[in-house]
Order: sequence, then structure tokens, then C-alpha cells
Amino acid sequence: MGVVMLEREKRAECVRLARSMGWEVVAIPNNKQSRREIGYRAGAADLVMCRKGITAFVEMKNAEGKQSKAQEEFQASVGREGIPYAVIRSAEELEGFLKGVSA
Repeated sequence: MGVVMLEREKRAECVRLARSMGWEVVAIPNNKQSRREIGYRAGAADLVMCRKGITAFVEMKNAEGKQSKAQEEFQASVGREGIPYAVIRSAEELEGFLKGVSA
């Protein structure tokens, strides 16, 4: 099984988990086509999650993955607005993050 498939499966697992916890989840496309669209933001997180008036951004990474400079800038930008943001590598990490922002 290729790396892309493993990443998709991990992302799908995290989306299912978040939805089971009552979060609405929206994936932000990040491909060459979307980069030409109006409103595209370089470095935007992979997922936007909303629940009970809370919005959070989640960047999915594998165990070795690191944020790009654009992703770090996006994280800093939303952080200045007080919006929760996390780099997540597993469903367990996501669960802890979402419980923390819901408290």
C-alpha cells in the first residue's frame, strides 16, 4: 500500500472520529488546480472543524512530516485571531486536541 493511501486512510479515520464527537468537518483541497482558484490560501490547514461556536484548523502530517513555511505562517495568522490550530499525526492526537478545545 502506498504512502498516499495510508495518508488518506489516516485522514478518513480522523474525519470519522471528529464527526462521531459532534464536529462538522470540511476538507480544504490542496492541489495544483485549487491553487489557481480565487480564495486559495497557501499553507491553509487540511481540515476545518466546527462545533458549538468553535472553529479549529487541523493540519494532518505523517510521523516524519513537517510544516512548510506557508503552513507555519497560516498557523500564526489564525493563532493571532485566537483560533485553535493543531498539527495532528494520529486519531488519538486529534481526539485529545478536540477535547481540549471543547472544554
